[in-house]
Amino acid sequence: MDPDAGDLKRQIERLIARTRAARRRAEELRLDAAVSRRRVEERETDTLRRLERQWANSEKLGELGLPPPPARPHADPGGLAEAGLRAALALTGADMGTVHLLDSATGALTIVAGQGFQQPFLGFFAVVDDDRPACGRAMATRKAVAVRDVEQDRLLAGTPASRVLREAEVRAVYSAPLLDRYGTVLGVLSVHHRQRHEWTRQDHLLLRLLSRHLSHLLSTTDPRSG
Repeated sequence: MDPDAGDLKRQIERLIARTRAARRRAEELRLDAAVSRRRVEERETDTLRRLERQWANSEKLGELGLPPPPARPHADPGGLAEAGLRAALALTGADMGTVHLLDSATGALTIVAGQGFQQPFLGFFAVVDDDRPACGRAMATRKAVAVRDVEQDRLLAGTPASRVLREAEVRAVYSAPLLDRYGTVLGVLSVHHRQRHEWTRQDHLLLRLLSRHLSHLLSTTDPRSG
């Protein structure tokens, strides 16, 4: 055999061996990542369940003005929204917040509770039927939306909503959809910070828990109430 041909063959074999080894290593890393992700999800689920048990067995809701799950329907969704918003601000340390409820006749979100805001914010966001603001996105996707910096958000940048948020000194926002047990949107709970904010796992868990509880209360609201 030609020596040059033999060297070329050996180089090709080494290259093939390295490629196979790299593929095996990539597959191992993929499996490790999947296992790690599953473990994180399991820990978060366990943490959420423990929080729910502690929440149900504590007086924290009463201290924050939010009632426990009712034995009979509540007659005041606006009052529940106000109580839920106070609890959200107390638990997260956010500066401001709103609760929008879905108007089934129009399909738009209507603000029913707000703290820390004045005009023109309250007027601009009185009715939301746009999926670019965080609350609109949360309604459209039925998933929580966390915005670290509204000035850098690709959907908000350059919109009238962005200008109103800047005037209201809002820099970060977290919007959690309020869903009934069938996944139907009831409304959106939003909390806001005046500074950029890195939304932590604790923020996510607390707001997820609170939004579930508020959703349950709202879903048992007396339909005969105004």
